[in-house]
Formats: sequence, structure tokens, C-alpha cells
Amino acid sequence: MLTLCSLSVIISILLIHAAPQSDDRIAPFLHVWMISFLPYFAACAFVLATKPLTGKWRRIELGIIVLGAFILRVMLLPLPPGLSHDSWRYLWDARVTLHGFSPYVYAPGSKVVAELQNSILYTNSRFRNVPTIYPPGAQLVYLVSYLLAPANLSFLKGLFVVFDMVTCVALIVLLGRKGLDQRRVILYAWCPLPIIECAFQGHVDVITLTFTVPTILAASNHSVRGYMLTGFLIGMATLSKIYPILFRVVVLPDREDKDASVIQRIKCHYVPLLGSCFATIILGYLPYLLLGHGQACGFFLPMPANKGRMPGLLSKSCSG
Repeated sequence: MLTLCSLSVIISILLIHAAPQSDDRIAPFLHVWMISFLPYFAACAFVLATKPLTGKWRRIELGIIVLGAFILRVMLLPLPPGLSHDSWRYLWDARVTLHGFSPYVYAPGSKVVAELQNSILYTNSRFRNVPTIYPPGAQLVYLVSYLLAPANLSFLKGLFVVFDMVTCVALIVLLGRKGLDQRRVILYAWCPLPIIECAFQGHVDVITLTFTVPTILAASNHSVRGYMLTGFLIGMATLSKIYPILFRVVVLPDREDKDASVIQRIKCHYVPLLGSCFATIILGYLPYLLLGHGQACGFFLPMPANKGRMPGLLSKSCSG
């Protein structure tokens, strides 16, 4: 396992040197990236074909997997995203919000936000003629990143790596609860696809996974508190990407209570889960509904250019 981890690190070094500097020179990078799947497939085959060790050696093997996942991600953080410009738009949204404008109302190219366009974030953003599509939960992470390190893309990607490592740990816990070999976390932890998407490209999908996997853990708690937590986690996942709202169908109804009456199911299952889920989503959208004067649908429902600003402390306090 350690040998395969070392081989993956060596290929990642080659991947760094082949990283594209422009959108039209990605072929060398893709070639090296495809090669990086070879040690990954070998490691997965080894885990699936062998039995887990016992005692401290089991913990050491799991430690190698988790440490390898962390190293493979951190190595790529300094690289500017060369395959997609989405992560630049994330920080642009934060910049706009902190200056008192709603990113769901104003596109980056709008004359209303012209005073903010003298920024590397605007220069590197794409789709400048449409408002944002990213839900409020994702926007919260962008805001935290911008407040701590303005216009620092490596810092934002570092936050995404933290989320991704939480996902890896949650998967280990989930596998343990299911009585499965916890080493199987390697299928996700060392996979070159999420590593590139998270640490190199800095895509927001990693946040969605971080809330989705614990949802499965929470759903195993068949109590009112457990269903409330499940609903909250589904709500948070939905606030980073819209599609996890469909996940609520998977966790209802509870098999163990299949003989319960309809009223009992509604009271003990549906109300806590759905109530917690939709309350989380509504509270997440509320600040942007206020900031955008009722508009928080982004490019799905554009607004007139005379709306969407909240003058005052927000716009005056952010001059950067």
C-alpha cells in the first residue's frame, strides 16, 4: 500500500509539471492524469482482493490511506485551475455580496457593479452576462474564504480539501457501521477524479458530498432527533447543490416502523425530517431574499437592474 501511495505521489509531481497554463493546452496534462489511474486501480484491486489486517496494523493501513489522500490533494493546491474558471466566480460572488450587491441579481458584467470589476476575480470569471447559479450554502463558504484571504484561490481550495477529508472520514465511519472493510474508502479517497475536481479545479461539489455522506449516518438514528439531523444535513447539502433535495425520498419511510400508523409516521418521521430540511433551506435563502428584494434565483429569473442592492454598512465597510 505504501509503495502504491508513493507511486501516486510521484505521478502527481509529474501532473504538476504538466498542469495547463491556458485553456487550449490540456493534452499533456490529461495524458499524465490518465496514467495516475494505474496505481489507483492497483490499490483498489489490492484492497478488494485481500482481507483487512488486525490490531494496530489495521489502523496503520487506514492511516496510510487517509494520509495519502491528504497529500495527493494538498500537492495540487498551489496550481491555478487550468481546466475551468468556476472557482474564480465563487470568490467574485463573495466580493459582490460583501459590497452590498446580490450575486443572484447582478451579473459580473453589469454596469451597477462596474466599480468592482478592477479585480483578478472579474478578469478570470466566465459567463459574465448572467447572475450566479450557486446556492446560499456554497456562498457561505465563499464568503468565509474571501473574508479570511481575499482573492486567494489556493485558500478557497484548501477549505475544499478540509471538506473532502471530512468526507473521507465519514465514509470510514459509514463502512465500519455497515460491517464492511473500512479500507474501501480508498475507492473515493485516492480516486484521481475527485482529487482533481477538489484540489486542482476547486469545484463546489465537494461541499455537497460532505453533507450527503453524514446524512446516511444520521438516517440510521430512528428517533425524532435523528430525523431532524437528517433533514438538516439534506438541507445543507441542498444549499450547496440543488439535487440533494431528492435524497429525502431515500430516507423515508423507515422500514422498522412499517407497521406504524400513518399518523405516527407523519408525526415521528415526516414532520421532523421535512420540517428541519425546509427550515434550513429557507433560512439559508433568507439573507439573499432580503439582499435581492425577493430575488434569489440567479440567472433562472433575472431581475431589473434597479434592484438587488442593500446600501449601508455592508457596501461602505468593504473597500477591497
